[in-house]
Amino acid sequence: MSMSTKHKFSAHHTSSNASGPRRQRSSNTKPSLYTPGEDLWENRIYSCLVISPAGRVISGFRTIKELLESERDAIKAHRSLYVNGKILHRDISPTNIIITNPETANGFKGMLIDLDLAKVRDSEPSGARHRTGTMQFMTVEVLRKMGHTYRHDLESFFYVLLWMCARQAWSNGFAGRQSPPEDSLLRGWKIGSFKNIAGIKRCHMIVNGLEDIMEEFPEALDVVKPLCLKISQILFPFDKDEYMNIGTHIGDPDQLYNPIIVAFNKTISEL
Repeated sequence: MSMSTKHKFSAHHTSSNASGPRRQRSSNTKPSLYTPGEDLWENRIYSCLVISPAGRVISGFRTIKELLESERDAIKAHRSLYVNGKILHRDISPTNIIITNPETANGFKGMLIDLDLAKVRDSEPSGARHRTGTMQFMTVEVLRKMGHTYRHDLESFFYVLLWMCARQAWSNGFAGRQSPPEDSLLRGWKIGSFKNIAGIKRCHMIVNGLEDIMEEFPEALDVVKPLCLKISQILFPFDKDEYMNIGTHIGDPDQLYNPIIVAFNKTISEL
């Protein structure tokens, strides 16, 4: 006689096994973002902006006049930005000075771009702990963590001019039969600690130091040397004790902007 065992399952037990997992999955489902009555698609418009370059970076200058006019107009732009717009640029370098076509730039032959490091002008230096700018063109005081002022940007413009004449000109067709210096003094502007670079630049801004730098100009750039000496006298005056002043004077910014622009105009007119 055979016997069999029957197993009876309650309806409650079956329901628990069958529907339990499904209820758990359902509880983890994210709510739908769809709102009843809305379209299931959105009509979007594809837009793109097509622009052309504003010009060439100043390091691509082809003539001395082009170099000087573009930098002069960039200084004018800086003056307008600072005096009228109350904005301090703080990153003067060759990549941010553009040679423009005056026919498409309201008569200007140079433009200042890139306000990534700019800030609203303060009546006093900001005292920021970080340095702003490109190493080779940072000023003595900025390298020493002094607050950034408009005068520091003008000093950076001067370093750009010296760099273009002593370094870039050799690659731009101004060498003639000359060979560039094997070891430029300007290497010291980008190698070493902030403190050491500040000391090197300070020494280069005295008359003898500046003349050593100008010895690295190709002969074709000799016409720019008087301009460099003049700008140096404006930015780095000596007091009665023969101490070179590298600070920012309190007062009208045009006390520096105007004579520098006049010096550029004089040299340009003599080319």
